[in-house]
Amino acid sequence: MANELAHKDYGTALTRAEYENILGHLFDSQATGDVMYASSSTQLVRLAIGTTAYALTVVGGIPAWALLTVAGGGTGAATLTDGGVLLGSGTGAITAMAVLADGEMIVGDGTTDPVAESGLTLRTSIGVPVLATIAETSTGTDTAKALTPDGLAGSVYGEKIIGMIVFDFGTDTATGDGKFYFHVPSTLNGFNIVEVHAEVVTAGTTNTTDIQLANATQAADILSTKLTIDSGQTGSDTAGTAAVIDTAQDDLQTNDVIRVDVDAVSTTAAKGLIVTIVCRLP
Repeated sequence: MANELAHKDYGTALTRAEYENILGHLFDSQATGDVMYASSSTQLVRLAIGTTAYALTVVGGIPAWALLTVAGGGTGAATLTDGGVLLGSGTGAITAMAVLADGEMIVGDGTTDPVAESGLTLRTSIGVPVLATIAETSTGTDTAKALTPDGLAGSVYGEKIIGMIVFDFGTDTATGDGKFYFHVPSTLNGFNIVEVHAEVVTAGTTNTTDIQLANATQAADILSTKLTIDSGQTGSDTAGTAAVIDTAQDDLQTNDVIRVDVDAVSTTAAKGLIVTIVCRLP
């Protein structure tokens, strides 16, 4: 019988060794990839290897190769790469989409055929969420991504600001250590100083106003290059030499005392002085 399983070599008598030899059996006209199934309670037959992208299914109670079918009666075939997904078109055809990154999903918007729609958004509010980066969190405009505690802490929304009025707004600046002190509370424990700024209300003229920040508790200067306000300017942001924070001295601990030292003032002193510190968890 065609396609039946038979002994490869046989004579007038079949020995037990021949019967049990796994290499001594074959299908009629067999080829690589063929599969065997029971066509009845007594017969084993051959099913030839299927066509690329066909699926093994059941037709009339026996195995068969067929194109995938979807609701509506249409058929289609698609080859998936690792991580790809199949999408129905709404009319019966099946299309393979591109590879998805970890945690991404393709979700229809309920109004447009997901196969025909261009620029699919590979994210969803259900299942595994897509996580926002620190930059995306700081921008604050994405409506489809989730936050992590670390992402929030590292963004602008995790920053803490310390503002210190060192000299009253109508008072001349003057040199000296300890012109202002700030006590570090437990809520800032472990934070790093990431930005500093100095501002006067009325600009001084001739020479610069120089400000140093020091951790009085640790007996260490915080700035390796001081804050400076140039002649005729009101802020350190326009200084010819920008302040530099010493990364070895930028961390804050509970009960540290931060001191503001004014090391130099303009010949015609500026009036008022506000020092701002921005800190953030590392």
